[in-house]
Amino acid sequence: MTRALIALSVILGLALPLAAAQDDPRLAPLFQELGRTASPDEGQRLGREIAAIWLESGRPDIDLLVSEGRQFLASGDLHHAVDRFRRVTLLAPDFAEGWNKLGHAFFLVGDYVTARDSVLMALELEPRHFLALGGLAVIHLRLGEEGEALDAMERALAVNPHLPGTRAQAERLRLKLEGRDT
Repeated sequence: MTRALIALSVILGLALPLAAAQDDPRLAPLFQELGRTASPDEGQRLGREIAAIWLESGRPDIDLLVSEGRQFLASGDLHHAVDRFRRVTLLAPDFAEGWNKLGHAFFLVGDYVTARDSVLMALELEPRHFLALGGLAVIHLRLGEEGEALDAMERALAVNPHLPGTRAQAERLRLKLEGRDT
């Protein structure tokens, strides 16, 4: 499909079939390996492979919008990033990564409540989304919801035990909430 045709389908909002990345048959064995491996390096590799699959919408128009949104995020153009990811969620409401990216963009804008709602939608579609769970934890921390943040971290670690930063942050937060921090 040419770039012009993709752009036209985005503008017209054509309902093209979506191969929802969270339903991709490659994910189940990757998640099984992720839970079994004791190797931090292998865990990191598997996590990256899963995240790459989550980015695959199966639709060129959606992939173009996600790519543009990611470029806008990288350049700091948050208004346009929010716009692109909002379009993704309108055109492909069953695409979990679109909601996760929208939540990330809203977080960077400072709209933590909308960010949380977007990430929760991603998690409704893909409960194993350990990156969304990590993002949700950060959002909860910004909102002063430490118990909810710890819960999100623990859920992320239950899916992907190979998140050393999340593990360390969860332990610090657990100690704080138990009144045992120093």
